[in-house]
Amino acid sequence: MGFGPFILLSLFYVFIGLRVVRRLVREWRVTFDTTFTQVDRGLVDEAAFFLLLPLSVAFHELGHAVAIWVMGGAVTGFGFFGFAGYVSYQEPFSEAQRIGVALAGPAVNLLLTGGVLGFVLARRAPPRAAINELLVQFAFISGVNAFIFYPAFDLATGLNGDWYQVYFGGAAGLSGVILAGHIAVLAAGFWLVRDPGMCARFGRLTAVPKGYERGVLGGIRPATLPAGDPLVAGQPSPRAAAERVASGWPVPVEVALRRTDEGEIAVLTWHGDGLERTVVAFARTRGGVEIAGRVEPPRAARGAPPSQTAVLAIERLPGFPSPDDLTLSLRVAMELVEGWRVPTPVADAG
Repeated sequence: MGFGPFILLSLFYVFIGLRVVRRLVREWRVTFDTTFTQVDRGLVDEAAFFLLLPLSVAFHELGHAVAIWVMGGAVTGFGFFGFAGYVSYQEPFSEAQRIGVALAGPAVNLLLTGGVLGFVLARRAPPRAAINELLVQFAFISGVNAFIFYPAFDLATGLNGDWYQVYFGGAAGLSGVILAGHIAVLAAGFWLVRDPGMCARFGRLTAVPKGYERGVLGGIRPATLPAGDPLVAGQPSPRAAAERVASGWPVPVEVALRRTDEGEIAVLTWHGDGLERTVVAFARTRGGVEIAGRVEPPRAARGAPPSQTAVLAIERLPGFPSPDDLTLSLRVAMELVEGWRVPTPVADAG
């Protein structure tokens, strides 16, 4: 079948997918709860690619097999490798029948993509944002893979896969009709991802913060807003930034996370020079991240729960800072707190 390198790449993706599965199992509850953060979005987008895309490949190959059986042929071989597969069958078939068998796989992908998007858009009471993101992202990735990446790869390399057989199968008239349909599918996909109304609708369904827009292949990016349009909703998350900073700090850092109705709080705690040092990042749901610090004696030395030592404000980031900006701000805050040599003043209880 000429699938050697393609199968190896597929199996490599399967290996990566196992890591995504492990993380998803560990973080299932927090990822699919009612608060959908940008860290949650990243994990859900990975799950759409590494977990759901292989399912579409399996149905793709099944579509070939069903077409063969419907036309009276016999399947002689079937292979599925996560992100690649094949179906071999016994001839003789006419040229038009062979094109029909080749087209059956992409036709299944089209039905899956349209069905999933239709389900998400038609629900009067949409599921949680995380579920919508999983389904929408899967539909987009599956469509791009089936109608852009796969045909380009097939035709450029002479793989003799589905699209090569469709367009060079010896039935020029039928191939021309399919080409027109292929172009129509691409045009419809372009409209879906570019039409302002549809983009806004997908944004609402997947809890995209105002001021941002969905990327075609996942994640979010800053959008161009009309003049004077404020950022009023969203959920910046300090979790990923806190974990990145903690992983690069020269001494062990404890990261604690807590969610409230107003946003998400990350607390980074480490020890140095006989003192316990803390940086707190509070990301508000409606925008803005407040960063503060504290230095106090270690809890063991205090012999009591956390004291009333004051938390001193360090920085306030407006709007929805990018993960890189938030990571940099946390790093700078930790370096500042590391330089504090005495405990911060005790808060006034009065």
